[in-house]
Amino acid sequence: MTTTTSLYPFDTDSLTKGSRVTRDTITAAYGIPWTSALYGIKAFLPARHHVERAFAARGEIVTVVCDKGDLVILEDDAASLYNERTFSLLFRRAGQTQHRMLGVDRSKVLPERLGRHDRALETNGRALGAASRELRRNLLPSPRQRATPGIAAPSKKPPTEGNI
Repeated sequence: MTTTTSLYPFDTDSLTKGSRVTRDTITAAYGIPWTSALYGIKAFLPARHHVERAFAARGEIVTVVCDKGDLVILEDDAASLYNERTFSLLFRRAGQTQHRMLGVDRSKVLPERLGRHDRALETNGRALGAASRELRRNLLPSPRQRATPGIAAPSKKPPTEGNI
C-alpha cells in the first residue's frame, strides 16, 4: 500500500530507466521556480537524491542527470557512455590538481598542515600512477591469431635469412 508520505515530494514508483521528471514537477514539489538561482541546490539536488534513494531501495543503481532543468534517469547504454566520460574528465581533473599541489611552495605552508600536504601528494600520486599504468596496460594492442583460410599462420621461429 502506498502512503502519501512515501510519494513525497513526487511519485517515484512509476519511474523506470529512461524516465524524465520535468522541471515543472520539481518546481511544484519544492516550490522553487526553475529560473531561480537556488533551483539547483534547493530543488534539483534534493529531487535527484530522492530518486536515487528510491531506486536504491528497489535494489537498482541509476545514473541521474540534469537536462535543461529536467531530471533524467539514463538508460543503461547512455549511462555507460556518460559515466565513462565523467570518469575520464574527473581523472584528468585529478591529474591537474596533483600538478597544482606539486607547485605549492612548502616553505609557505603552515607547519601543522605540512604533513597532511605531503601525505596527500604521496597517496594521490601513487593512486594516479597506478590508475595510469592500468589504463595503459589495458589499452595496449594485443596480437590476434590470423584466421584467414588458405594462408598459413605466421611462424613462431625468429626471423632469419632463410625464413623471411
